[in-house]
Amino acid sequence: MKYRYAAVIPAAGLSSRMGQTKALMEIGGLPVIVRLIRMIRLAGLSDIIAVTGHDSEKISPVAENAGARTVYNPDYPEGMLTSVKAGIRAADPADAVFMLPVDIPLVTAFTLISMIERYEESPGRIVYPVFNGRRGHPPLIPSVIFNDILSYSGKGGLRKFLEADENLSSELDIDDPGILRDMDTSDNYSQLVDFYAECQCPKPDKCLSLLEYYRLPKPVVKHSKKTAELAADIGSRLNSAGLELSIPLLRTSGLLHDIAKTRPDHAARGAGLLRIHGLDKAADITAVHMDREFKAGETLSEASILYLADKLLSGCEIRTLDERRAESLAKKAALPEIIEAVNRRFDAAEAIRDEVERILKQPLF
Repeated sequence: MKYRYAAVIPAAGLSSRMGQTKALMEIGGLPVIVRLIRMIRLAGLSDIIAVTGHDSEKISPVAENAGARTVYNPDYPEGMLTSVKAGIRAADPADAVFMLPVDIPLVTAFTLISMIERYEESPGRIVYPVFNGRRGHPPLIPSVIFNDILSYSGKGGLRKFLEADENLSSELDIDDPGILRDMDTSDNYSQLVDFYAECQCPKPDKCLSLLEYYRLPKPVVKHSKKTAELAADIGSRLNSAGLELSIPLLRTSGLLHDIAKTRPDHAARGAGLLRIHGLDKAADITAVHMDREFKAGETLSEASILYLADKLLSGCEIRTLDERRAESLAKKAALPEIIEAVNRRFDAAEAIRDEVERILKQPLF
């Protein structure tokens, strides 16, 4: 059976403790409601309902432009449960609904995908994501209890109601601390901004766990480790010369740039996988690690340094770009368009190398 899923984002509150409209505050350059909608779409859901109330005239066009439909809740001053009910009414006839308040914006798409997989193992149960033994958001709520929620008028809101249905619950351990992180106050918001930045550069063991999860062959893993090492070395040398490159981001991107190596169009596919895991910055770099332009004098970035490091490596061995160009051409069919693509890629690598050496005032090797 193919189940129908929807996601409800209650975004109707007064934001009184925050002092400004939460849904439109930015994390990582995006309003949080846009970030949530994009994340939910990455998880494969198309029916996304943003429930609005306070500042609806500001929030609704932003949410709709991001791909959600909006429902106005005139009863929003009475509490979030009224928005939950409005969202459930709008989501019918979904088989199950994710309930994800707008002030919990850093859940990953991988969490939602994993919860759907759990739900389909035992349909009709409430699925809760759990991190370090604590339940977080969003619960995935089955349609069998929609009517009960709609008729509930007790205290404690949705959480209190769901506690009475423990016999229907199913917990899923997930490595996603974002399920516990909210932004009720300005201090919470500042902490979330920092948390987002930290999450963009996970520790190497977590990166390697991702490579293992996606079953990368050992030679690819070894190449990835060497790429991370080389990119970080070049970045550190440039920082000593006055640049401000993120060495943690270079390491993360180096380890993960080939995460979809065994799949067609692996740069784009890899970027997509990393976005599902919430790794936006590494995804941006991965998307262009195979082919990019670089003009003389262009500012060096983490993406350009990763690109150069990758092009300098044959497996785990550093080669000159001339050697790597010849090696790549020898592997490709002698079609004019393929030869042109290889030469274009190595021309860009040479331009990056020249800019690196200009800044370092010495040969790279």
